[in-house]
Amino acid sequence: MFGMQTAEVWYQQVRQSRLQVVAPNEAITRSAAIWKAKKAGISLADCFALATAQENAEVLLTTDRGLADTRATKTVYISPK
Repeated sequence: MFGMQTAEVWYQQVRQSRLQVVAPNEAITRSAAIWKAKKAGISLADCFALATAQENAEVLLTTDRGLADTRATKTVYISPK
């Protein structure tokens, strides 16, 4: 139950922030699939994050240093501490 409470708090924080939620379209889905085929070690969720940032010419914020080092798009590493 604690996990669900945490998920709900995070959901509300995102929805009430200035972040724009972007649903994947055909171009993003295709790009994410290509990322996954090229980089098997990257999760599918991260592939969608990369593809979405690229498609919208936005900066990807991440706490994953490996994802930040991908250099596929502009990324900013946010230290979890």
